[in-house]
Amino acid sequence: MNNPPPPYADGILKMHWADAGKAMPPPAMHGSRLVLPVSDGKLYVDTHAILYLKADRNYTHVHCDDGAKHLVSTHLHALEKRLPVPHFFRCHHSYLVNLMKVEKLLQHAGHRIQLAGGETIAVARRRWAALQAVMEQL
Repeated sequence: MNNPPPPYADGILKMHWADAGKAMPPPAMHGSRLVLPVSDGKLYVDTHAILYLKADRNYTHVHCDDGAKHLVSTHLHALEKRLPVPHFFRCHHSYLVNLMKVEKLLQHAGHRIQLAGGETIAVARRRWAALQAVMEQL
């Protein structure tokens, strides 16, 4: 014998369908932890500790400000979607940079970013103007 659905069930279904087209909530704020799949499990990294991420085919190298480097079995594009937008910037096809770690924009050195610790990252020519604009907003 089938019982009729409770009177509120229709409202729940309508609410579910009404929310279906809405955007997902924004990614976690800067300073939150990011869960990264690594070869022997999961790695939890504070986003503020990330210097930059570098694409390597189906993997991503995550470089942190303490010198740690992690190989993650996720595409750079997938990680880009999960990181806070105002603080992380795709400066090149292969690089995603934490803008809070940028020390200098090196225009005369072939469009490069100098990060905390002195490491430099290439910036695509077509992304240079956007990078400058974003840096002015921070």
